[in-house]
Amino acid sequence: GTLLQDLSIAGQLLNMMDDPRHAAVRRLVSSGLTPRMLHRVEDDLRDRARRLLDAVVPGRPFDFVTEIAAEVPMQMICILLGVPESERHWLFEA
Repeated sequence: GTLLQDLSIAGQLLNMMDDPRHAAVRRLVSSGLTPRMLHRVEDDLRDRARRLLDAVVPGRPFDFVTEIAAEVPMQMICILLGVPESERHWLFEA
């Protein structure tokens, strides 16, 4: 089988980290993901998701995963980090 240490990305993503690094990074991340903070960005995220769905052309096939599902979490991260919407395309093009 594949072991975590066999993967090139091992230890770089939160779900692929071991303690004590996992606990330290999780504390940093979770401090920004409080119910209060999420409530503050909820309207922005709903608006962005609505615009993504509105851009779908009825009757035309599209890839939900790449065009909607992959973008929504990135938009959430951008909103939480305060990345202006006019600059977000740089993250999606990288």
